[in-house]
Amino acid sequence: MILSICCCNSPTVRRIALNTDYFMGIDNGGSATKCILCDRSGHIIASASTRIPMQRGSHGETERPAEHIWEGNCRVIRSVLESAAIAPARIACVSFCGYGGGLTVLDHQYAPVIPSIVSTDTRANDLLQLYDQNGMAQQIFQYTHQQLWAGQAAVLLPWWKRHDPHTYSNFTHVLSIKDYIRFCMTGRLSTEATDASNTNLFDLQRRQFHPDCFAALDIPEAHSFFSYPVEGSAELCGTVSQEAAVCTGLLAGTPVATGLYDAASCCLAAGVLDESRLCLVMGTWSICCRLIPSEQSIPGTSTALCSFRPDMTFWEEASPTSASNLDWFLDQLLSGKDLCGSSAYDYCNQMVADVDPASSDLIFLPYLYSSNTVSGAKACFFNLSSHHTLRHMLAAVYEGIVFSMMDHVHRLCPHSLPPTARLSGGPARSAIWSQMLCDLLGIPLEILESTETGALGSAMCAAAAVGAYSDLPTAAKSMNHIQKRYIPNAVRHLIYQNKYRLYQRAVEALKVFYR
Repeated sequence: MILSICCCNSPTVRRIALNTDYFMGIDNGGSATKCILCDRSGHIIASASTRIPMQRGSHGETERPAEHIWEGNCRVIRSVLESAAIAPARIACVSFCGYGGGLTVLDHQYAPVIPSIVSTDTRANDLLQLYDQNGMAQQIFQYTHQQLWAGQAAVLLPWWKRHDPHTYSNFTHVLSIKDYIRFCMTGRLSTEATDASNTNLFDLQRRQFHPDCFAALDIPEAHSFFSYPVEGSAELCGTVSQEAAVCTGLLAGTPVATGLYDAASCCLAAGVLDESRLCLVMGTWSICCRLIPSEQSIPGTSTALCSFRPDMTFWEEASPTSASNLDWFLDQLLSGKDLCGSSAYDYCNQMVADVDPASSDLIFLPYLYSSNTVSGAKACFFNLSSHHTLRHMLAAVYEGIVFSMMDHVHRLCPHSLPPTARLSGGPARSAIWSQMLCDLLGIPLEILESTETGALGSAMCAAAAVGAYSDLPTAAKSMNHIQKRYIPNAVRHLIYQNKYRLYQRAVEALKVFYR
């Protein structure tokens, strides 16, 4: 653990980047930790990733020891430095992003109290259902314009207070995952608005934690858990400490920028800077994002978050109904199977490519970790018959994840879609999956050159923080590059629209089952 602690005062750091400098971005996602090193133009020089084993419990727990996450960050940083073969002194700045929700808790000595909880955690589902029934969810929505969900601080903190008050009494600081890693890097506690607004305890207009939310949830004492600065995403907030330099191979004193919540980082990296584009992220979560002028709003229950642009609100629809469902499927049904020399994902892509979407009415609802339509619902297949094969099941999983994303798109774009969408996340590497989503949407879908958009957005924060660019939009315009543009197939658009209607009927049936 980092020993030198500075909770308030930012050290003086170098602010002006040279044209020959590099920028490091680190993405702590729900599935993997990724690190990139890029130049001023956003071209990636080296990258590395690692998977940190998840601890899963029978009551919906998904967590990792905080120390293991820091060790994973150190590994990928060292791997990138080794691959890039450049002097650490040429790295002008480092920044981070990480999954929204979850929490990492430190005691008064800055040591982790419990394992870091990942955003897919559902241990607090019973409390969430109580809040839905007693009106608490609606009350909090009035403060934050966000729906409560089980894996965020606004539900997890009351859950801990009720279920384990002794452990809760040791809670002193509550951090998002990226803020924890940045603390390990600098020895300084702080956050920024995009992540802070993910707690459902934050006032978006005033950009400060909302004491009325804590009081309403009967955790007024928890307001003190967040008593650290809320800084700008491209603001310098510290430097690499001597201890972190030993662990990572970075140069002590290297500037560190605050960074972003990972979906906001992906949005920035995708060049989604205004209303003309839709940002889609398919990773552990399905995430649909739009930037809307701050004076406007979207009707319904979509989530409003702080943006990297002060004149824009970041609107989001999200649920853990994405590629993590495929990962479970692979672990359970393809583990140990002879894949004929292919990777598991290449094997799946080929299997799905062999299925005519019009030939199967098999429907999969991707609710292994949570549902974005029916509270408490679990995953299932509809119309499974004896003639269906593994190919049909895999195709249904791919389609179900895309259909779940479409639910989010419809809520965020109730009247019409923007002219184009940009996709990031693991499935963006799959031409089969990307074309499937494009055909369903019926608008062009663009894929970035970088497959690590979260880390790239972090690198953009680093570049802007040391003056390589005047602000984040300017950095994004210079550092993002489109690799491929998919055009919807009119015939398949009709096929997938029909199948999506069948998917919606399955959702309605599930509502009856869970009534």
